[in-house]
Amino acid sequence: MRHNLYFLPLCVLLLAPSRSEAGIMIFTSGPTVKRLGDVPGKGLSVGYHYQYAGLFWVEFWTWDGFYCVYADGQQPARITEAHAAELLDQEVKDLEKPFAYRFPPGLLLVGVIVLLSVPLRLLRRRSSQRIQAFRAQQAQQRVAES
Repeated sequence: MRHNLYFLPLCVLLLAPSRSEAGIMIFTSGPTVKRLGDVPGKGLSVGYHYQYAGLFWVEFWTWDGFYCVYADGQQPARITEAHAAELLDQEVKDLEKPFAYRFPPGLLLVGVIVLLSVPLRLLRRRSSQRIQAFRAQQAQQRVAES
């Protein structure tokens, strides 16, 4: 029963009414561009454009990614993977999608929490069983002494 209390703060944050006038942004989503490199002599950058959703500016889910070329302050234009590799003077096989797109930080955080909570829960259960066995043994000794 106590382990359900760990999720209470998260539920309160997610289900509480929003207060836009407070200026606190709980849910974030939209497009973003991660810069992969600059195009020499052209004043352009090559990046990876994608959509994301998250909490408190931490990305939890990403989708719809594509390579793009852009100049500061301008909308990115979609390009092919081969064109991005050519502009960056790389091989297509060496061109990688950004780590934050492949493994969103929020999702990694949830994974770490789950991986840590399972062994802790098992240890707690084992400890509880040992305490119960010890108390049962003490009770049997008292009955035998009486």
